[in-house]
Amino acid sequence: MREQGTQLEALIDAAVESGAMVITDSIAWRRGEGHLKARAEVDHPTEDSFRLELQYLPLISRFSIQLVFKGRPARRLCSDSPHTQALDCADAPGHRMEGTHKHRWSDETGDECVYVPDDIADSSDIEQSFYDFCSECNISFNGVWNEPPPYAAGFEVVG
Repeated sequence: MREQGTQLEALIDAAVESGAMVITDSIAWRRGEGHLKARAEVDHPTEDSFRLELQYLPLISRFSIQLVFKGRPARRLCSDSPHTQALDCADAPGHRMEGTHKHRWSDETGDECVYVPDDIADSSDIEQSFYDFCSECNISFNGVWNEPPPYAAGFEVVG
């Protein structure tokens, strides 16, 4: 989702670089159809439009963690998930990437361009990935981490 002409990238970068973002909420998982979700508000002294969202797909052990700013995905980590680069991405346009990758908001391309991270210790460990992601985004986490349930009753595999 692109919004040409905006300066979201500069606002996001300044907030991340400030090191002033703090989460005091605990991570509490809610059930959705085939997935679990968690959300935490991110406090910042000058910007009040940040939140962290987590999604976990327990049947296939995939997850995503994203920092959202003004409804846009500012930073996102996707574990063990494929992605096809947009044709206007500078790195590997049109290339299909497999596995864990990250998105970083750009005013030019939105969040359509990705890269393979080298700073995620274990992309199969959602808790460690959460802490690594918070560290990358300079977010202090002062809440309580709660593991997603290994299996949520009521999920069905269709197909």
